[in-house]
Amino acid sequence: MVKEKIFNEILGKHIEIPRPVKKVISLSSGLTDTIFMMGLGDIVIATDAFSNKPPEAKSKPKVASYTHVNIDLIRKLDPELIISITGVQRRVIDEIMSQGLNIYPLPMPTNIADIISNTIVLGNVLGYSEHARRLASKLYTSIQDISSKTQRVEDDRLKVLVVLDFGPVGGFWSPGSSSHICDAVWLVGGECITDSIGSAYMEFEEVLRKIDSVDIIIYENASYYSSDRPLGLEKVDKLLDKFNVDIGKRIVFREEVLAHTGPWLIVEGLNLLYKNIWE
Repeated sequence: MVKEKIFNEILGKHIEIPRPVKKVISLSSGLTDTIFMMGLGDIVIATDAFSNKPPEAKSKPKVASYTHVNIDLIRKLDPELIISITGVQRRVIDEIMSQGLNIYPLPMPTNIADIISNTIVLGNVLGYSEHARRLASKLYTSIQDISSKTQRVEDDRLKVLVVLDFGPVGGFWSPGSSSHICDAVWLVGGECITDSIGSAYMEFEEVLRKIDSVDIIIYENASYYSSDRPLGLEKVDKLLDKFNVDIGKRIVFREEVLAHTGPWLIVEGLNLLYKNIWE
């Protein structure tokens, strides 16, 4: 087996990786999506519990959540490499490294371009650079198509408030300027009303205390449990009434769309967002 040492900026050291990787565990739904969209779904031997894009990823064995990992099951599956992103997964990364397992973390995307960057990096790390560049070209084209539709709204952007429902434990959060979500909203001709917030996320109630009205509110069930009427939606409605925020249009995503950090967001999600805002 041919191996190569590849430097990881996050860990600050080289990681020895087989070339190409034939058995990988992905602990990020976005990275799982990326591998499948490169046409390499067969090399994925397990994922985190939230990898649901594409549908084929749901059938892979589940070895982790965002904050917990089953080390015994990972050892049993014997991956050549584990991949993850940063953010809340830093503790999981540290735990896996402490067990002597081979992990290569990638950065959490803070904008749409970072999703493409992660695609290129991941393809190189796994030993499938050509697959990654083909996918990246497709992603660039998708962004160009969206941009051509939104040129007319450059001076008339709608103010958008996004609220992500992470369930009873995670609570309600709105993305700030350091989130890829506000970048996605901008690309389709809107502007996050929270774009002046430098952090990636802010508690939803704190946002409501600062605003009087918004053109569009987008509620997204980011808890990974699909529902026709998510329980959190009723709570959001009550909070809007409590703070007397004037809402123009309401958009409801009953499953993960904007919170997704993989290429699906660019190929499918941006078009879905555009249609819901403008059509």
